[in-house]
Amino acid sequence: MMAEDDDLTYSEARDSYIEDTRQNLESNLRQRNLYEANSRCYIVSSKCLCSLVKSMESASKGAAPARNSNPEYIDEKELLTDFLETARERRYEQPAQIAVNQEVAAATAATAETDTPAPRVGLGSSRPSEV
Repeated sequence: MMAEDDDLTYSEARDSYIEDTRQNLESNLRQRNLYEANSRCYIVSSKCLCSLVKSMESASKGAAPARNSNPEYIDEKELLTDFLETARERRYEQPAQIAVNQEVAAATAATAETDTPAPRVGLGSSRPSEV
């Protein structure tokens, strides 16, 4: 198997790693009767996640994203998007979900090689009024 892997390009090896990891996790969860069809597995790197969060923070302050690093994200953007959406769902009324989709899209776009700062992404400090 190792000899076969030597002929893979970076993109092919990356795709194979992602597919193998997801299949391995699903297999392990099924063996232990922990698998749920609607559950989500996130493959993240702590360095990439940290880089993404720092890019989002600097974009929210109006600074241009760092150009010296361009990490290869796997599920980091999806993890942050799902995390923020879940937090908004628990804290705010339904119309706020549209805003979180726009904010997350703009903030994650800031990690690309652009000069356009993204709006600040955060959970906010105000809560909806209770009726």
